[in-house]
Amino acid sequence: MFGTVQDITESVLAQQELESKTVQRDLLLSTAKIGIWHWTVGGDKLIWDERCAKIFDEFVPNLKAERYYELIHPNDRDYVQQQLVEGLKTGEYSAEYRLVKKDITIFVISRGRATLDKEGRATRIDGIIIDVTDHHLLEKAKKELKRRASN
Repeated sequence: MFGTVQDITESVLAQQELESKTVQRDLLLSTAKIGIWHWTVGGDKLIWDERCAKIFDEFVPNLKAERYYELIHPNDRDYVQQQLVEGLKTGEYSAEYRLVKKDITIFVISRGRATLDKEGRATRIDGIIIDVTDHHLLEKAKKELKRRASN
């Protein structure tokens, strides 16, 4: 009878560390109201995680691009489109805009980075979206208190 013994301690510890970091990342993203998304340039669908779905109130993993633009406040749609076009050129996308959910306005910041092909054209954008509504409302309340105090 022959056998081998292999020490897998390092492998087990590495797996435990990876699981711990995944839990920490998910906790951070959930607490900070940050969702992760990606869009294949020229594709019709935006792929996003459950946190994005919660921010947008659209619980589907693949959202048609047309539906995405319908969720953006009408006054912000052109701006978001401009920022996206610029991001495709520069490789960096950033926009702060409003979403309309059931007659409620949500304020978000979205940032992304493009993957470029050999010719320097964007083929995909990976990004995050952050719900900053609470911060926006707090700043608005502070300004109102200041205004009242100065009267």
